[in-house]
Amino acid sequence: FSFSLKRDGESVLLTPKELQIYNLLKSQSKPIHRNELIGKIWSKISVTEKTLDVHLFNLRKKLNIVGQTIQFVEPQSYVLSEARVNPASKANRAAGS
Repeated sequence: FSFSLKRDGESVLLTPKELQIYNLLKSQSKPIHRNELIGKIWSKISVTEKTLDVHLFNLRKKLNIVGQTIQFVEPQSYVLSEARVNPASKANRAAGS
């Protein structure tokens, strides 16, 4: 199972966990603490913070393609936001570089 996120002709596939993280961050009107993210996403199993870090790293790379990002906000919280897109990097992606 995967979910496709699209914007301005760009598309990325999210894994089920990435989709859960994305939807949780998208539904929040304020930053969400990393421990809350872990508790809501992995409520039935015990995981380390490194597990969250790996998923956030991969999700950030994918979201950047569609113009979004996950910002780290003190203290140890995250928020979904629009990415600052470098016009040259967007042109390079469009040209296939």
